Amino acid sequence: MALLLSFAVAALLPSPRMFAAPHAHPRVVVSLVDGGDSPFNEQQPNEQQPQPSRKRRHRAVLTTARTSRQLARIREQQYELQRLSSQLDRAAAAVQPPATQGEQALFRHRFLVSSDLCIRLPIEAATLMRAFVVHNHLAGVLHLQCEAFRPLSKVRWSPDAARMLEMPNAGGSSLVSEALAFEVLARAFGASLERTETELAYSYGSKMTDFATLLFGGYPLGVSVTRAYKWRKGYAEPAGLDITDAKRLLVKKLAGINASSRNVQNYRWRKQVLFVWAFTHRDAVLLETVYQQVPASLRANTVLIVTRCDGVNWIR
Repeated sequence: MALLLSFAVAALLPSPRMFAAPHAHPRVVVSLVDGGDSPFNEQQPNEQQPQPSRKRRHRAVLTTARTSRQLARIREQQYELQRLSSQLDRAAAAVQPPATQGEQALFRHRFLVSSDLCIRLPIEAATLMRAFVVHNHLAGVLHLQCEAFRPLSKVRWSPDAARMLEMPNAGGSSLVSEALAFEVLARAFGASLERTETELAYSYGSKMTDFATLLFGGYPLGVSVTRAYKWRKGYAEPAGLDITDAKRLLVKKLAGINASSRNVQNYRWRKQVLFVWAFTHRDAVLLETVYQQVPASLRANTVLIVTRCDGVNWIR
């Protein structure tokens, strides 16, 4: 009887095999707990978080408001730049001289070819010049090249350049170089003459600007012209400039430009252009390098145009 009872109890008890999953493998579960060395000291959900102080909340509100104002200001500036750019493109399209039969493009340069002169300028020169003229705080350097095929008596001057040649000069022997500088600006950028050197009035003893012009639909500019030539006694050709020569020339001319801008009485220009005739490519690059080294207060917003002249011996 006892034996039968033991067999009945054994049958009723569950077997260990019933709880073992077939082919079970051991596995490790790793959990990361934030804020404690032990995974058992987790923060209870109903425990309240510490509230930030009033001063900190006030600072956060001020920071958010300041950031919002700055973003709004940036959006306004972007909109204004887009509007100015659109206006600039429309104005440039209206005043840009139409392409002539002698205009050609080659190796990222434009060539304005006529029977008396050939002017080479970078393709982006007109865009850069428009940006320099329209935005009063911008300044930079442009490199041009002018080649003459005829003597001085055969050059086909524009009416404005011819008027400059007919007017008396305020002094010096640079009248022809000034007229040719205007001719280059007129053919390359559509400039028109506003005042000659003697038509501009200044305070007593002031430095003078060579002429005043309008560019790109009515932006007034003053233009000062100089020749970066270093003559040596007994030589027919100019010698190359050195750093001292280039710095002396630019400092002198830029200081004179700033003085004439302050003291001019019967005309107001947005900025001035320093038009420099260079004899070689090396001199032109040296002038640009020295221009970048001149103090910003002396450069102000003056645009530097360096033009190599080949075959134009009569401007010397």
